[in-house]
Amino acid sequence: MKKGKWSFFTKTHCLVLANDAARLLDNLPESDENTLNNIAVRYKEQHKTSFVTKENLQQIIDGLVFKAVERTDCLLILDYFKNKSFSFRTTDKALDSTPEKKTSFAGDGATSNGVLLQRYFLLREMAQDTVAKKRIGNSLSLIAEAHGGAEVFLFGLLKQIGNTFYLEDEKDTIQVCIEPETVFSGPGVFVPNTFVAVRGSREETVFRAREFQNIEVDSLKKTIDKYDKETPETQPLSEDEHVLFVSGVFLDCNTAIARFEEILSAAEETGSIPYAIFMFGPFLGSEEEDKYSKLKHCLGLFLKRIETYPAVTKKTKIVLIPAGEDPFETALLPRLPIPSPLYETKNMKQSPVCIFSVSNPLKIVLFGRNITLFTKKCFKKVVEKDISRRTETSIRSVFESIIGQFFLSIGDERDSFLLNHTDGLALYPVPEVVVFCDDNTQFYGNVSDVFCLCPGKFSMPDYPYFSLSFKEFKIRKHGLR
Repeated sequence: MKKGKWSFFTKTHCLVLANDAARLLDNLPESDENTLNNIAVRYKEQHKTSFVTKENLQQIIDGLVFKAVERTDCLLILDYFKNKSFSFRTTDKALDSTPEKKTSFAGDGATSNGVLLQRYFLLREMAQDTVAKKRIGNSLSLIAEAHGGAEVFLFGLLKQIGNTFYLEDEKDTIQVCIEPETVFSGPGVFVPNTFVAVRGSREETVFRAREFQNIEVDSLKKTIDKYDKETPETQPLSEDEHVLFVSGVFLDCNTAIARFEEILSAAEETGSIPYAIFMFGPFLGSEEEDKYSKLKHCLGLFLKRIETYPAVTKKTKIVLIPAGEDPFETALLPRLPIPSPLYETKNMKQSPVCIFSVSNPLKIVLFGRNITLFTKKCFKKVVEKDISRRTETSIRSVFESIIGQFFLSIGDERDSFLLNHTDGLALYPVPEVVVFCDDNTQFYGNVSDVFCLCPGKFSMPDYPYFSLSFKEFKIRKHGLR
């Protein structure tokens, strides 16, 4: 079976591609035939696709947005849309009682990537009718059939066995040819198990998806079972335990830190100690000439403040996640040395603090109760000191077992992974973190194949944090169906 030459688009790129077309279409006078033709031509040239015409442009938008995200079981969060601008047309009475109606939300930000997620969620909300769902979900298939089936977008998880990559879609497992310039899963990094769209032909089926899944499940199950037996402390959390998600806490802002300390104080006083606190960057609210020194200094002060809460210090893992698309945060955090408070004070010596760089997903390490290191240069020294018998691979499985176990897919059980919708966060299993901080849309790329965060609006002090209980959703290990 010959291998094909495919073009890969991650879910984000599908949304961006659809956004380009949506923005063009929404600004288009419907009577302008020449403009329609020009848009179709420009769209084809920009995205190197041969089946875009003025007639199917809207179908492509609907199909890309719907199909690129529908398997992630994201939660519809209307509250988030209040301050965003978004509009689209519908021509199907099954979707809306008024054909050609434009639905919009007041505000600014119509060109942001967040608008595409809004577009999808609203489309999904409107498409409760079975006929409408089928029309939207099959739009790309209809386009492919209209063009002779020569090229079609396939959607699924990109898998890897050895050096061969496969695309697992709803019907088949497709063997694909990977070329560096066609892989868009991150800045120079390709991560298997990415949810992607692939342009190519169905004729290159290698074997059925179910057979492929069995290989993955058996291998993964052995790894997880072995680790669970060796480390009982990483067993799934009880239903009463919870985690906190915090955003907008600038380490150089006394007001923001004070609000964060209110969270810690409340936890300390009530005894409701979170298992983990996830903090999302950027961590500096002001511009500094020497950002490295500033961040290092602020991080040290921050850790000293945490030390004043002994219960939190002893039981809580604190995970600092920098902004993935911020070149400063992404490049800087991996270079920071281990903050001295972790080792120089009695209480902080075993502090369960984890800091990782989202730009390097394959180097994520989490071990015991020490801070995470980022680069292979630092890695060997720490391994020899703290976990000399573990390899980098097994350390990554530690991360998946400790933290990943409650950030994993629950497959088709659509209603069992819903979180606190009033605070706006949904989780789904693709190697990409998407977090909305304050009023700015931030895309955090390629953390690992463990978890993904999707739209939630966080700001200080309106939404300083939210807590979710494990009673609110089921826990399911990644890849086991």
